[in-house]
Amino acid sequence: MPKEENVPITGKNVKIGKNVKTEKNVVIHDDVEISDDAIIEHNVVLGYNNLTHLRPEYKNKPLVTKIGKNVLIRPNSVVYAGSLIGEHSMINQNVVLREFTEIGHHSSIGSLCMCEGYTKIGNYTTVHSQVHLTAKMIIEDYVFIGPLAGTANGYRVGYFRDIKGTEKGPHVKYGAIIGAHALLLPGVTIGEQAIVAAGAVVTKDVPDFKVVMGVPAKIVRDIKDDERLSSKKNQIGIH
Repeated sequence: MPKEENVPITGKNVKIGKNVKTEKNVVIHDDVEISDDAIIEHNVVLGYNNLTHLRPEYKNKPLVTKIGKNVLIRPNSVVYAGSLIGEHSMINQNVVLREFTEIGHHSSIGSLCMCEGYTKIGNYTTVHSQVHLTAKMIIEDYVFIGPLAGTANGYRVGYFRDIKGTEKGPHVKYGAIIGAHALLLPGVTIGEQAIVAAGAVVTKDVPDFKVVMGVPAKIVRDIKDDERLSSKKNQIGIH
């Protein structure tokens, strides 16, 4: 049995599996499911549900939060309601995952990352530290996103303006690499196993197996043989 001071504060309809470890000051809101062997370190908040705004298409979706088997969530991270973290994934320190963030298995989110929610992240994907993931992104499997990369989803800024626009985040395809400090603008697609160089500003789609760099980013060469993933099968995930 855990020590008394490590018992989490829990809401209604909370399900906790076998061998789950929680440290001090963990708060678990309503409708959270934690699978076996998960580790939830101190000051983590799961299923945060004091939401001030939901995208219209999500208003009728259940706000159930699911934490998979063998997930590790490091101190001070907040996982909002409606989110899903797949088995063997790791959420590092001081991460915020807004509502309806979905993360596959064997993936890693680096310290101080912010995900604005309504975003899907694949399997065996690593998002490095201090990355900003905008809402309504798609990030496929085996993607690497370097530190301090940024993303956007609004074609026009409507802040205190009578401007209405469509939100569409970037789509990063299988095996792509996004370098440190790169910026992906709204709606761009980064092709399969493409590489975006550090500091690049991507304003238009990047084709499969191409390298882009610069401001704005331009194609500079093809992906070399040793830069390609060897196979879509039997890959090894790295935390």
